[in-house]
Amino acid sequence: MGLFKSGVVVATAVALSALATDAGASSAPAPAAAVGELQASVAAAAVEGGTRFVPMAPLRVLDTRYATGVPGTSPVGAGKAIDVSMVGKVPDDAVAVVMNVAGTSPTADTFVTVWAFGIPQPTASNLNFARGETRSNAVVSEIGLDRKIALYNNAGTTHLIADLAGYYTESTTNSSPFTTVSPVRVLDTREGTGVVGPGKTIEVDFTGKVDPAATAVTINLAGVDATQSTHVTAWPTGSAQPNAASLNLAPRVATPNHVTVALGSDRKISLFNNAGSAHLIVDLSGYYSPSSTLLFYPFAPVRSYDTRTNNDGLGGPDSFNLIYDGLAPEVKAFVCNVAGTNTTRDTFVTVWPAGQPKSTASNLNLAPGQTAPNMVTAGIGVDSEYNLPAVSFYNNSGHVDLIVDISGYFGY
Repeated sequence: MGLFKSGVVVATAVALSALATDAGASSAPAPAAAVGELQASVAAAAVEGGTRFVPMAPLRVLDTRYATGVPGTSPVGAGKAIDVSMVGKVPDDAVAVVMNVAGTSPTADTFVTVWAFGIPQPTASNLNFARGETRSNAVVSEIGLDRKIALYNNAGTTHLIADLAGYYTESTTNSSPFTTVSPVRVLDTREGTGVVGPGKTIEVDFTGKVDPAATAVTINLAGVDATQSTHVTAWPTGSAQPNAASLNLAPRVATPNHVTVALGSDRKISLFNNAGSAHLIVDLSGYYSPSSTLLFYPFAPVRSYDTRTNNDGLGGPDSFNLIYDGLAPEVKAFVCNVAGTNTTRDTFVTVWPAGQPKSTASNLNLAPGQTAPNMVTAGIGVDSEYNLPAVSFYNNSGHVDLIVDISGYFGY
């Protein structure tokens, strides 16, 4: 019987000063470790003092279609990598960036990996998309050698686009720590507001939902029932609408994307729909504020768990806890890319801190046969049976394989 059948999976956290307590410090017996550990190499890249976030109005730093950020207009070939300079885009003291990365016009099913230029390419993915599909995903990446970010395309050719949303710095000037919240729904246009039409903009008010001094929010932005291919742009209310996209939608395909966006006038953000009509859903997962306490520690992406390795895909409706045995108590949330594949039915996946009530929000929407990712800020709770740090995952319907890649953590 696979580990999922018991509802518990263990991903061993290594004994690192930044990440873990001494090995063997668990207070209860646990199942055998599953595939994918938090490898020792991740600590080497972690920023010792932790970092704070500085939000920006979305800025396009890469578009291979128009030679933005690269010297020509050719798509990225199979097995090829490009690099994008952050010089002049963020200050010299920035150590990591938050971007929305999109792929468009791919000639084959493929994945894209984003990492700090100048170090070995990690075994992880940030964006999965099918032939002919346009899809985006949020990415947090360290800035590497020569102040560059690297992007790799696995198969076929594809154009790549990247919009910068902010950066992390060790400086305490005009930067903010983070507060994680259990996901809460703050907008669902299906419940009274109505569809957002072509060229229309709506505002989302976070008053009473975040600290009054909050500078930015992290949200899961989803679009459903789109009548035609379109994109949605999120930006701080009161400022000019940027030339950027936060979410790409295909007709009648429910699609989410994790978005970090600065708060504008009266703690609001604006959402613009480019074409056709679509319903929009916003789930709040955290915010940045001077009064927040969690610092961010970035590192090169590492694969934490992959259900395909042991043929332990998740049925539905069902859930499991991914336990991190030995994790230091100072680690409060992971920034991870969660991808679903081998899906058999329309479904959604929810991620939330173990030991807390399951959120009504969703993090990932999947169609049969689809492979799709979404970045998640996964709060760490406690597994009630083993009294160990854990994150809960729920699949609503059918079968799905889940892959979890971690690129940093929030902690003290």
